[in-house]
Amino acid sequence: MKAILDKISEIESVLNYKAANDFKDLEDYELDKPVTIENNIIVKKIEQFKHLVRMIVTVPPKASFNSHIHTYLECIKVLSGTLKDDSKQITATYDNTIIYSRGEPHKPYNPSTSQDCILLIDFYK
Repeated sequence: MKAILDKISEIESVLNYKAANDFKDLEDYELDKPVTIENNIIVKKIEQFKHLVRMIVTVPPKASFNSHIHTYLECIKVLSGTLKDDSKQITATYDNTIIYSRGEPHKPYNPSTSQDCILLIDFYK
């Protein structure tokens, strides 16, 4: 029963997630201005082109993104630390890449208790 309730909670989280589900939301971030989003995660847009937005993201120890989906492709490269996503059963460390397809639910997090995880994320329209 707990597994069913957890899955329902995850689905509700995905359906209610509002941050950057549409590519336009990414375009609205100011260039080179750090912004703190959920769970003290810091995002900073460093480049923007017609079909690409590139960000540097700092995920503090034990911080997690809420479960979410996007209408665009997301390619994450780990610059330092560790990023895990149990939904994909993946653990990524320095120089590893995680790719999320359009519409693919995901909930990446930093499993470390002491080290930030720094990411380079490319979002493709």
